[in-house]
Formats: sequence, C-alpha cells, structure tokens
Amino acid sequence: MRKKNYKGRAEKRMVEKCADICVTYDDLHKKLTDILVEDEGIKEFRCNVLLKGLGYTSDVVATAEDGHLIVYECAYRKTLIRPSVGKLLDMSRDYWMKHGVLQEDWRLVVDAEKPTVEE
Repeated sequence: MRKKNYKGRAEKRMVEKCADICVTYDDLHKKLTDILVEDEGIKEFRCNVLLKGLGYTSDVVATAEDGHLIVYECAYRKTLIRPSVGKLLDMSRDYWMKHGVLQEDWRLVVDAEKPTVEE
C-alpha cells in the first residue's frame, strides 16, 4: 500500500494479465505479479488501485475466473511491527470489505524469512 502519488523507483512493464501497464515498486510486488500471471485461477489484475477518498493505493486487485475480486497487499516482514503499517493495512482491509470483498479474499503478501545459521 502506497500513497497515491508515490515517487519512488518504479519498474514499468507489459504483463499478459495486467489490464494496464504493470508498475511495481519493489521485488515483492514484482514477484507477486509474476505469480499471478502464472495462476490459472486469475483472469486479470490491476496494480496500484486507488482507494477512493483515502489517498492511498492497494498493491494488486485481481479478478478471479469466476468474477470475484481478490486484493493483495505487499509488506516486508521487518516493517510489520510499525504501527503506521498496521494502520494502513487495516484501512485497506476495511475499505475493501465495505466494497464487497470477502475477508478471505483480502490477502497480505509477506516476504519469506531468511534462514539463519546458528553455530
């Protein structure tokens, strides 16, 4: 989830199932779009969808083959402890629940924990 006019580094590319130009802002966001392209249950998706009236965007909103929406928000594990991140994720979830997305169709994508070697 990002501010509406986020000015960070972005990668723009054409992706098969993306309705517009696919704009990703980090590796996690890019990896998610790559996975959705390969997912046969996803018909199409949009990146950085505006949450009207809130000034923020959701990372990816996908349309499943049966027509229902699935919302994906990306977050890095190290940022989840920040209260501001939790507040933004709650805001996104509440917004989409009010717009008919089921609880199980609002999904948080978190990077994998890196294994550590203990001696």
